[in-house]
Amino acid sequence: MSRNLSTLLFLLILLCGCQGPKVKKELIGSWRYDLDSMKRENLRSQADPTQRNYMESMMLALRMAKIDLLDDGSAVFSLDDTLQEGNWHVQNNGKELVMLLKDGPQVSRIQRIARDTIFLDPVSAPGPQFTRILVPAN
Repeated sequence: MSRNLSTLLFLLILLCGCQGPKVKKELIGSWRYDLDSMKRENLRSQADPTQRNYMESMMLALRMAKIDLLDDGSAVFSLDDTLQEGNWHVQNNGKELVMLLKDGPQVSRIQRIARDTIFLDPVSAPGPQFTRILVPAN
């Protein structure tokens, strides 16, 4: 009985430790914000008009943004004519995405990855917190 429990615990630890590389592989690519999905996901739960206006203006500003997460750990965030280059990695067994750009680190909790869609929640940031939804950039 004790041996079976030890084996089960070992397998669970092994499975948890493998999540980071798997998640990293799913994040590699060029991404854009899916504004329609972000509005559906966020605005219905936000009752405060000031917070709603802030989220809508943030989403509008992100309409042309693109994020490139490269296999070598480098990252490029582009918005209009502005490029920010940096690095990215996953931490906490693949549960968090960390992007290190010019403006400092941005940590997001990976809520879920469903097919070609990534749902991110900011871990700590000023202002209202809302889910960012990324889809492949064309």
